[in-house]
Amino acid sequence: MLDTRDAVLDALRANDAEPYGRARTVVAEELAAAAEQFDDDELLVLALLDLMEAYEYDTETRKVPVVFARILKLWDASPGAFGDWARQQVFWRFKWVASALLGLPEVPLESSHGWLAEMRRRYQEAGLDLQPYYARRFHLADHTGIGREEAFELWAARPRARYSDCEVCEHRHKAEYFVLRGEDERAVEALRPALDGRSTCSIEPYSSQGTALLPLLRLGRLEEARTAHLSGYRAARRSASANGQIGLHLEFCALSGNEPRGLEILAENRERFAGAAGDPRSYHGLLAGVQQLTARLLELGHGDAPAADPPGGSWTVRGLHEWAEREGQAIAERFDARNGTTACSDQRRARLARRPLTDRPLALGLRVALLPATVPAPEPAVANAAESAQAAGTGMTGQDLSKQDLSELIRRARALRLDGLPDTDGLWREIARRIGPGGPADPATPLDPDLGPPELLSAELAERRAFEHGDRGRTTEARAELAVAADLYARAGVPGRALLARARRAGRREDGESIDWAELDEVLDRAAGEAEPLEQVLIRQCRAFAAYREATELPAAEPAGESAPAGEQEPEVLARFERENAALLAEARRAGRPHCEATAYEYAALVLLRHGDPERAEAELAHAERILTDCGHPWRLPRVLLLRAEIRMRSNRLPEAVETAREALALAAVHPGERDFPHASAHSLLGFALASSGRPAEAAQHLTAAADGFDRDGVPAEAARSRCLLATLLRDTGRTAEAVSILESLLHIESGPAQRGGLEGRQRAQARLDLARGLTELGEHRDAAEEFVSLAAAIADWPEDEQGVHTMVACEAAVALLRAGRPEEAATAREHALTAHRRAPRADHAVAMLHESASRIGRSEAEDALPEALALLDRADSVLADAVGAGLPVQAWFQSGQSGYRRGRLLADAERYQEGLAELERAIAAYESGPGPDDPETEAPRAEAVRIAALVEGRLSRFTEARRRIAETVPRCRRAGLDQAVQVLGDTDARLAEGERESRRPEQSPEG
Repeated sequence: MLDTRDAVLDALRANDAEPYGRARTVVAEELAAAAEQFDDDELLVLALLDLMEAYEYDTETRKVPVVFARILKLWDASPGAFGDWARQQVFWRFKWVASALLGLPEVPLESSHGWLAEMRRRYQEAGLDLQPYYARRFHLADHTGIGREEAFELWAARPRARYSDCEVCEHRHKAEYFVLRGEDERAVEALRPALDGRSTCSIEPYSSQGTALLPLLRLGRLEEARTAHLSGYRAARRSASANGQIGLHLEFCALSGNEPRGLEILAENRERFAGAAGDPRSYHGLLAGVQQLTARLLELGHGDAPAADPPGGSWTVRGLHEWAEREGQAIAERFDARNGTTACSDQRRARLARRPLTDRPLALGLRVALLPATVPAPEPAVANAAESAQAAGTGMTGQDLSKQDLSELIRRARALRLDGLPDTDGLWREIARRIGPGGPADPATPLDPDLGPPELLSAELAERRAFEHGDRGRTTEARAELAVAADLYARAGVPGRALLARARRAGRREDGESIDWAELDEVLDRAAGEAEPLEQVLIRQCRAFAAYREATELPAAEPAGESAPAGEQEPEVLARFERENAALLAEARRAGRPHCEATAYEYAALVLLRHGDPERAEAELAHAERILTDCGHPWRLPRVLLLRAEIRMRSNRLPEAVETAREALALAAVHPGERDFPHASAHSLLGFALASSGRPAEAAQHLTAAADGFDRDGVPAEAARSRCLLATLLRDTGRTAEAVSILESLLHIESGPAQRGGLEGRQRAQARLDLARGLTELGEHRDAAEEFVSLAAAIADWPEDEQGVHTMVACEAAVALLRAGRPEEAATAREHALTAHRRAPRADHAVAMLHESASRIGRSEAEDALPEALALLDRADSVLADAVGAGLPVQAWFQSGQSGYRRGRLLADAERYQEGLAELERAIAAYESGPGPDDPETEAPRAEAVRIAALVEGRLSRFTEARRRIAETVPRCRRAGLDQAVQVLGDTDARLAEGERESRRPEQSPEG
């Protein structure tokens, strides 16, 4: 009930803690109406200021001037109703009104000029500096395009004043001006305080991160652009007033090859499409981003793909593009008509003309659904084919391919196969595109008769499709295509290749199935009479590959090199591998196929590595490397190098592993035509090696590339593994917002059972726990609480021997609920956690939960807060004592110290100084019983307890004792390497010294 002044004030305080958005705005409107029932101008002023703030940050800026007019009327009629804070807000919010008027195309430009004149008059009457006025003058000139440069100089040359925009926002406005002029370096430099996290405000750093995206991309600073997107978008999407920022992130997706990510952003923000009325200028920025993204999708052939729609229909990308173009142009024309210039439309056209700024999609580390398959556009296919052909030494260019006769393309592709040159995927893609869905037999696709029957080319294309399916782990589809190819080869009169296709099919199998050795034996028996030498070697290779797969699926050896327990079939399987691999070596040597010989050595190395013999494995690889180098096949070396890097990684030779993996990736970049090189695996291995070497920033780059590559290759489990480590590295290096973005994409952006992000069981639970902790670090306590509570429920039925994990999560959930402002639910969760602890003890977590709960409750404004908090600390002591008595693992010295420290702070806050000091003394003694002096783990909490104890003694006017405590503690901190603690203690000592001086000054009489 809002029937008393105090009730309205309490409601205003509560509403101020709510996030901006429609819910908060509705409450603000109700409170402003409630305040009017009292004859209390001071209360009404507070309510109106709250309402104005709600409108400002809820895309309702058109209502801001109306509310401020009421506030100014009260200012003139009842100045005594404005306290210090309210007076400051009045002068601060003149700028809000100026922005609101400028952003409404139906408001004449004369009104903006008139308002700026009013602002200048009021500032001058109050004796305030006019820098904020000149800032608004610049924004007006920037919007209309009239006198922009002069207005910028008038503003930027003036020193900041009391009512200037916050410093980081001013830097952003300057950066926007520089971006418009193409001065990207200056723009990024201006944004640096926000990008580095040194300056923030209610809309920062996410606004600056959005502004930085374009200049960072244009400068080629892609890592920084990725960071700005991951961190900035998360914050912007939570702000109702961030339409323009969302538009910048959509633009980023269009310019960086991340169109699928853009579609997801559209889906997450579809409610914004109804927001034109409240803030047209910001909405225009959103529409520009939508149009940029959809235009790019249309170019890529995805016009019929489904897209997030404005309320009222089911739209495609094409429909959304047409709607955004129409709506955006209408808003731009309204502003131009109002302004009497074409500045708005000119800037819009310039923005829409921007082209992609990366030569390939910028990997973000996010799990994003790939775009639906379409007929590829000619240009990318031609370019890809050109790249592959050049790598194979053909000398062909993209222009050559676009003009090349189809029959000649087929001859070139077949010749490359016979010469053993790299797989020419691009050439075959171009051939498939030229032939079309009708196939080689289509009369519209005439071919030279000397190319053989149409069945031959159809078989080759089916075989190529099988390879692509196999690369993406689609074994069923690959086997089906190989069956088609075998039949077509037989009909084309090429029995050797038909046998090879059968061998390839027999050697591939689904997980859990057995190799079809009977068919492989039949194929081998027929090969001697029906297959060419090349096919015979490749059939041998299929058999060796099948045997290798069997051998590597046996139980692996332990990392230290001990053999794994031998199964019943192990000797037989290993013996078969050795026979088949030896046969491949012999056949390859006889037929003069050195690259097949090298492959046999690779197989041997992989089996040896699997079964705990890395030294012999590396020796086998040396044979493979020598053969490939001697025969002039450098494009096959990256695979060998990558395997050597894996061997060195498993042997804990990390520097060598890093160097070798880098060499493999570098060589693969020089020879991109080699289809079989696993780029994603290479980046993953290098990322893990760098992470293990303590180089997290470099590791993060490679894990990002690995996750993106595994997604494209259709290997979700490996993509998830890369993302989990990536998120851990980002959190550990203070990039928590990025880590949370990664985990959210992995856990929540899913489209059904087939898209579960590659996470299973315990790995999924760990990722959810990491997400909840990351949200806590970001201060997003409501979302963190939901995640903790949901996770606790999800793992409640884990096996008994894993119930300790449930106890841990239940404890963290109880604290998260308190942080989220849900005390009743927190109390229930706390009891649940303690029950779980009694069943599956986690003493440190249970005690820490009670400590944290006590501190938070003790700091609340509840009437019985202190007694409840002290009671919780007593329970913590009891749980700790029981754990120690039962011999449970618990850090008793630390938890005992925490109990005394927290109890001492609570008592001191209640001005029960003597009791508080006694508890702090107990804490100091407990910490001293820890690992030992000079140990940071001991000295850091002890130093904090000493600091608080000294401040309490200062409250008791015992300055000498207080400063002696600090003087004795500072050397301990220095020895432990706690430089920050030394600085904090020094600052505390200075405060105590000042207090001591003040206490010694003689009191002056009133006359003195």
